[in-house]
Amino acid sequence: MGSKIGMSGVVNGVAGELPTVHPGVLTTIIDHFTARLGYSNMPQTPLFTANLQLEYLTPVPTDSFVVMDAWITSMEGRKTVASSYMADALTGQVFVKAKALFVSAR
Repeated sequence: MGSKIGMSGVVNGVAGELPTVHPGVLTTIIDHFTARLGYSNMPQTPLFTANLQLEYLTPVPTDSFVVMDAWITSMEGRKTVASSYMADALTGQVFVKAKALFVSAR
């Protein structure tokens, strides 16, 4: 089924309560990153996020360099379930954990 690893920088322009990244920005990044794994496993049809559960463990400082990891936990019919996390690339401290359900179009 596979997994995906990525790295990204987070800049000051996405601040929530300064000097941290707004949770809505984190949600978008994690949804997009995790969905790309689903697309790579089901490239023949469009894939939609049906459910995204996030556990914010600690705020993400702006100007962070983060690493993300995602993996598929199950695939059944049109449904793909994946898990992921975002962590500090230097210390390994996990900022956010996520679990997502993606459904492919009919």
